[in-house]
Amino acid sequence: MLHPAVLKELKRLWKLEKLLPKEIDDLKARKLHLDEIKVYKIISGCSSLAEYDSLLRRRRVERDQPRSLEEREWAGIYTQLERPHVLGTLPYRWDSGAMEATLVEVTFRNVDILVIDGNLMHRNDVKGGEKASVVKRKLGMDRFTPLVEAIGRKGQLLAVKETQNEWEIVLPHNLLKKLEAKERVLGRFCRHKVKPVVSKWAPHGKDWQGYFGYDEPQSLVSLVPSKAQIPW
Repeated sequence: MLHPAVLKELKRLWKLEKLLPKEIDDLKARKLHLDEIKVYKIISGCSSLAEYDSLLRRRRVERDQPRSLEEREWAGIYTQLERPHVLGTLPYRWDSGAMEATLVEVTFRNVDILVIDGNLMHRNDVKGGEKASVVKRKLGMDRFTPLVEAIGRKGQLLAVKETQNEWEIVLPHNLLKKLEAKERVLGRFCRHKVKPVVSKWAPHGKDWQGYFGYDEPQSLVSLVPSKAQIPW
């Protein structure tokens, strides 16, 4: 008799074959090597990507609850390439209760990236677990190994679109410490005392500056590109 988890996965795969044949056919995946790529991340409760990785791992242990394969498929550190996109992640920091957040830039050198493209990847009506199953089927990967973890085992980062025009670089937890990386803190954001919005910004090593609405300080604009050159 099949294990319930295996049976659930097989049912999900059957559903995908019925509902998403065109998306499966249209999905494109390719691998490339980059000499260098810069990514950006806003974090809280720590001041570096390595610390952030350790923090995520510790929180999972503290929860002490087994997670399903579907919940583990996309586990990784999500980084952005452009200023509007990375600033759009600030509300997640405020929602978690943080009053300050740190903007970091990480330059990776000599990296292999798996680029996955297709309308399926940024469809909001398709669950993440279903997307992962499609990718694994397309690439002939083991169905029962979490997607990002499996990509990390191959020594690759993952490039995938969050929206139609915005790419994210996903860093597998099991690969992060092996990467050739140079990290620097660009600055800090301060949350408004009452509203879940930014009230102040400070470039690294400098004093706080006012930050009002969408009027981004020039000291921030100069640090992160509004439009990145996507190398694929």
